[in-house]
Amino acid sequence: MKVLMVGLYPPHIGGIASYVYHLKKAVESLDAGVTVYVVTYGKVHSPRVYGTHTLNRLRGISFLAAGTKTGYTAIRKEQIDVIHAHYLVPPGLVGVALKKLSGLPLVVTCHGSDVFVFSTGWKRLISRAVITSADCVTCNSAATLDAVKKLSGKSNSRHVPSGVDLTRFTPLTMKREAVTYVGALHEVKGVDIFLRAMKGIPEKVWIIGDGPERKTLEVLAETLGVDCTFWGFRTDIPELMNKSKIVVLPSRNEGFGLTLLEAMACGTPVIGRKTGGIPELITGENGLIFETEEELHERTLTLLHNQNLWETLREKGLETASQYSWEKTAHSYAQLYSEL
Repeated sequence: MKVLMVGLYPPHIGGIASYVYHLKKAVESLDAGVTVYVVTYGKVHSPRVYGTHTLNRLRGISFLAAGTKTGYTAIRKEQIDVIHAHYLVPPGLVGVALKKLSGLPLVVTCHGSDVFVFSTGWKRLISRAVITSADCVTCNSAATLDAVKKLSGKSNSRHVPSGVDLTRFTPLTMKREAVTYVGALHEVKGVDIFLRAMKGIPEKVWIIGDGPERKTLEVLAETLGVDCTFWGFRTDIPELMNKSKIVVLPSRNEGFGLTLLEAMACGTPVIGRKTGGIPELITGENGLIFETEEELHERTLTLLHNQNLWETLREKGLETASQYSWEKTAHSYAQLYSEL
């Protein structure tokens, strides 16, 4: 069987590109006879990956056109059996167009922000059209699944948990130095909430990642007097997580929270906000949950000063992470592909 995935892919950075990369690798590693091809944004030099020419200012619209054209070329050339789009818009729209052109079955994976953030106002109509056109919609958390069902009113969706690379994210013996955020610097990620919560806590703060809010957040950190280092994009995230005392995910909306799972796999205690799929990962026994900026401040202080709690959350977090793997996720998708 040959599957064509549509969406972000390395060298692009971020959660979706990482997801597609690891899922492709894991599915092809199974003894299931599945070969995966990818259509993505921009120039790419990887086997079985088709790049496209997109415009920076009109990336979404240009990918809709270029992705459809390139995808249809790949379908005919590689004799594709299933289309699998990652994110509702524009990859999902490209998937819908390719389905209509080829008659092939379409799987669309919702990653959270495409439902919780993008699908508002008139854009709900676009998202609903993609969902109803797909043969199956998969979601990275029960919260995302519930939102998809409410948005579309259809029952063609299921929950397929994400995996974590347990060979890369693993405990190391390193000096713990900072309280850390890892992820994109977008307003929805709530990094401003994290910085304000760290005011008055005499600890180093690390912000690992990049995005349009970086300059604003740098000014905020300086104004608050927070000892903050902005690392930008890094490839040594497992090492930096192992050097962290706590990893915090303060998102205003979050579909799953893979960063939390990766931190748990490194043996680093986590604090996450009560939103989206985060409470599905953090139970209170394997990490701490907060709702307000004040609660985040208090939870952070508690965890920094209570070594017994820190050790307990570390051990429970490792147990949680061990239950997730890309192999399990890949088996779920291989089974789904065979059903279509």
